[in-house]
Amino acid sequence: MLSLLDCLIIPGRPTRVAIGPQRKLVYQKVYNIFPGSPSADGQLAECYTTNMFVYAIYNRENNKVYIGQTSDISRRLSEHNEKELNRGHFTAKFSGQWELIYSEETRNRSAAIAREKQLKSSRGRAFLKQYIPG
Repeated sequence: MLSLLDCLIIPGRPTRVAIGPQRKLVYQKVYNIFPGSPSADGQLAECYTTNMFVYAIYNRENNKVYIGQTSDISRRLSEHNEKELNRGHFTAKFSGQWELIYSEETRNRSAAIAREKQLKSSRGRAFLKQYIPG
């Protein structure tokens, strides 16, 4: 469900605008956005969402899992595997290649951070074990 922070209420139907690849323009009817404001009820809202991904990568050689979030999974995976560029980062400390075992799209960065936190919990790590190659 989109919140008031995600949407700009506009009168009538908005014109579609060109925006970058990491953002989507979404049109949605808005009902009861905030209490006591019946004027917003049923209006069309222009809502922008940012494509963010939560992902888990696995290093078979060291039997390690890393969980993170990004807007570009392929770029981020190549960064994890380029050890020279990532000195000091957790994934650079381990030899071997990192492979993507799980990814999930979220609507914005705060949702991605919340999901990342869930996956890093003991229940989340138990959930991810099913995706580790045998």
